[in-house]
Amino acid sequence: MWRRSLASVIVCVAQISAAATGGGQTHCQLADSESRFYVQHAINGAMHRLDAPECQRVFTDFANPLGRSLRATLDGDGIDGAGFLANLRFVEGGNTDQCLKQQELMAFTAPGFRVIHVCGRRFARRFKGSSKAAEMIIIHETLHAIGLGENPPASEDITAQVTRRCGV
Repeated sequence: MWRRSLASVIVCVAQISAAATGGGQTHCQLADSESRFYVQHAINGAMHRLDAPECQRVFTDFANPLGRSLRATLDGDGIDGAGFLANLRFVEGGNTDQCLKQQELMAFTAPGFRVIHVCGRRFARRFKGSSKAAEMIIIHETLHAIGLGENPPASEDITAQVTRRCGV
């Protein structure tokens, strides 16, 4: 248990350092330390993946409901995907109707909102041994935060495309 606590401290130091250098700060506000650890680990991995040119192509693969590419939205804001992700807030969503009623749901947001609700304990249990899959979910939710709607495209199709571009 002390290793997770130490890891959380290291993550917080890294966040403070990133904010101080202009890299933004991810706000991971989950009360459960284990959930917070796994979510923050997934966020850090997703940010690293978004640095790869192939992964960045996911922003041109999708558009908002008005037909504007997510890349154009980011460019209009003067920020890249990792920078956008670094400024999102991740909050506990385990007691929301969505998490309670949809047993396969790990996280959710509404298009254009910069708050990601995470089904914290479920997320931690599901992704303990699979950081890659967790990172794909974080990138998926980042696309929604930029403005991507859903149905269409189907949630599974979004995650599949994210995995093709970013899962290498």
